[in-house]
Amino acid sequence: MDYFHEHTCFVCHQPIHGGFCRDEWGNVVHYGCRTPLCCNCFRYTDSEALHLSDGRVICKTCLPSVVRNQWQINWVRPRVLSLLAKYGINDLPAHIYIRIDNSASINGLMNQSGIDPKAVGLASTQMRMSSSNRIEQRHRVNILNGLHRAFFAGVLAHELMHIWQRSHFIELDDLHNEGFCELACYLMLRQINNPIARLHMSRMEYSPDPVYGNGFRAVRAVYNSLPRPSLPDTMRWLLANLLYPTMHGATLQAALRNNHKL
Repeated sequence: MDYFHEHTCFVCHQPIHGGFCRDEWGNVVHYGCRTPLCCNCFRYTDSEALHLSDGRVICKTCLPSVVRNQWQINWVRPRVLSLLAKYGINDLPAHIYIRIDNSASINGLMNQSGIDPKAVGLASTQMRMSSSNRIEQRHRVNILNGLHRAFFAGVLAHELMHIWQRSHFIELDDLHNEGFCELACYLMLRQINNPIARLHMSRMEYSPDPVYGNGFRAVRAVYNSLPRPSLPDTMRWLLANLLYPTMHGATLQAALRNNHKL
């Protein structure tokens, strides 16, 4: 709080004398004028904000950049795939259905009774045996409605990494599974490098979440330690040190190749 400079309230536009609240963009408001924060940029919202049925609010600044329909999904998708390929992920399944859903639908798919505000995306895979006795996988990504384009791209990168792991029959513990997916999200946001992307990168870096936050920082440390960092090489390191810690040399490479097709 700053008591020595006069500020104007972002909401009521009246002078502030005394204490106030400040959002991450430097907007200040009277204590009594506090409004919900935008779910994308976390700034105080005003009367022009959009209120969603699940309680989230989208500010007028983010609203034009929200991904709303299939045309916009089709614009984001190839850009995400191109950036993932830059980091070594060029073997994702060809057919992945991507759709936008509300909070109730996504939480329902996750078999949760309440609304989890952290549930911004879900990757699901159905497996069946074909007539030729081969395992066939069908993949789908559901992403929460109302997300800014940069945020949407990061979430999509995260969920595609879940599908990539399943397509290679990789099963890690939750910490490293989510941490690996969060690393892909972080790299996507770093490439986008606009104010929204940088804000979400900062929140990831300091997230107190025991799985997503700690997992991301642990996997990023592995990524940064590699001589030529890539997502597949990060996964190879995780598999070698978590699943096959006693194997070395050719035996380890054979296990990775035979079991995970990496």
